[in-house]
Amino acid sequence: MSELAASMMELYHMGFNSYPWSGPAYEGTERLALQMGLLHAIGESEHPARVFFLRDIVESRFSSRAVRLSAVAALAKTGS
Repeated sequence: MSELAASMMELYHMGFNSYPWSGPAYEGTERLALQMGLLHAIGESEHPARVFFLRDIVESRFSSRAVRLSAVAALAKTGS
């Protein structure tokens, strides 16, 4: 999973503007689910940058509360 974590972090930071959503009505829900899923997977990985990445999301004022709480949960799994 560690080899995929870098790609997941890059996808998260580049944004999801070109991501193929099911439609405008579902974009918000799908975006939140994708963000939370990526954070969970990154937290489970052994990638050396995962702690810094997740801390950045937790401290970000641009992310929703649900996303920040997901990052906190993922960060807790790392033991940091």
